[in-house]
Amino acid sequence: MFIETNYNRNYYTVQMPLPCILNSLCDHYLQEDIHCPHGRGIHQFIWVEEGTMRRTVGGQEHRLTPGTGVFIRAHPPHAYTKCGNTPPTTAWFSFIGLDGVLDFYEAKPWFLFDVPAFLPTACRQLDARCQKESDPIQRSIEAYSLANELLSNLLSDQFSLVHQVNHFLENHFSEPLTLDDIAETVKINRYTLCHRYAKDCSASIMETLQNIRIAKAKQYLLTTSLPIAHISSICGFSDPSYFGKIFHREVGCSPREYRGRKRNALTPMSD
Repeated sequence: MFIETNYNRNYYTVQMPLPCILNSLCDHYLQEDIHCPHGRGIHQFIWVEEGTMRRTVGGQEHRLTPGTGVFIRAHPPHAYTKCGNTPPTTAWFSFIGLDGVLDFYEAKPWFLFDVPAFLPTACRQLDARCQKESDPIQRSIEAYSLANELLSNLLSDQFSLVHQVNHFLENHFSEPLTLDDIAETVKINRYTLCHRYAKDCSASIMETLQNIRIAKAKQYLLTTSLPIAHISSICGFSDPSYFGKIFHREVGCSPREYRGRKRNALTPMSD
C-alpha cells in the first residue's frame, strides 16, 4: 500500500500546485466498513477482488462483486459496508486534481464499472515504483497517465460522435488515416459517419484532420529545429512537397517562412 504524506499533499496542492496528486494505491486490502457522510476531498476508483461489498452513494445502494467497482468524484457522501460476516478484499487508486480531465471525459459524480484487464497490474506496478525511489512530481506524472488511461477506457464510448472522432484524430494525426480506419474506431460505417459528423460540424472529418496536422506542424516549426521534411512526416504528410503546398494554402506562407517570421518576432530587441 502507498499513501502520500500530508506534507506532500498540502505542499503540492496549495504552495506549488500540480495538476494531479497521487493520494493512495492499495491492492488486496481487507475492507472495513467506512461511512463518509460528507464525502472526501479525493477522487477514487475502488473495486472488489474477493467477496461482496455494499456501496451506498447518491442515495442508491449497489452490491459490488469481484471484478466490479465504483468511481466517486470528490465530495459526494458515500459508504462501504460488507455483505455478510466476511469483509471483502478490495483495491483502489485515489488522486487529487484532474477536474478538467474528469470534465473532458464527462465523468459523473459517481459511476459503476467493470475492472479493465490492465488495471490491477498497472496499479501494482505503480505501487512498487512508489515504494522505491520516486518523488511527488514523478508520482504526479504517473498518476495523471493512469487516470487518463482508465477514464478513456471506461468513458470514451459515452462521448458524442464528434467528440469521439476528434479525440481519435488528436491522438493519431501522425498516422496515414483513412475514413475506414476512423469509422472502425466508432463502430459505424463510413457513410453514416461522414453524414452525422458533417451534420454537427462545420468541417468534414478529413478537413478537421488536416487542421490538426497543420496546427501540430506550426507547433513543431516554432518550438523545434527539426528538418521540415521530418516535421511533414511526423504530422502525417507522406510527401513534403504536398505538405508545403497545403501549409502555404492554409497559413499563407511556406513552412520555412513561417518558422523564420515567428522566431524573429519572438527574439527580444537588443538595447
